[in-house]
Amino acid sequence: MMVIGRTGRCCLLLLLQLKAMEVPINRPFQVVRPTANHSSMLPVPDGLARLASHPSSIAIISVVGPFHSGKSFLLNALLGDTKVFQIGRKTSPETEGIWLCRTDMIASDGSEVWLMDSEGFFGPGVAESYDAKIFTIATLLGGHLVYPPCIPSRPRPCLHVLVRHSQP
Repeated sequence: MMVIGRTGRCCLLLLLQLKAMEVPINRPFQVVRPTANHSSMLPVPDGLARLASHPSSIAIISVVGPFHSGKSFLLNALLGDTKVFQIGRKTSPETEGIWLCRTDMIASDGSEVWLMDSEGFFGPGVAESYDAKIFTIATLLGGHLVYPPCIPSRPRPCLHVLVRHSQP
């Protein structure tokens, strides 16, 4: 039987806590959520704690665009798994706020690649000023911003509307 001293117990507890905080791969978590009326956003403390506790450097790819334009579908395709990000057939948007997902991909600089899914722009009952906040956060956090092409039968909303609303 091995006896662990006080210092050993402290180290073991610290390792267990770090392991519990480890961000799993291909399991999205929310970092920002909308207020009830979609006029503003609130931080999600648990999600931000996961992000803050991650010890490695991160390269974030942000995907933005109108609701139901295939953002979550594109991210699932990048991961090769159709069940990582929620997609749906409903007319209401599936994704609310901003979600991050750790992947097993590594960038050329050695940092981990994480994917950011965002609530779609121009959703029903959502103000352009709210969309501009989503756009601003995704632009500032992401090392790369992806605005996927829209479905050809739908008009492509202009980015200049979001940029105009995101300026003070």
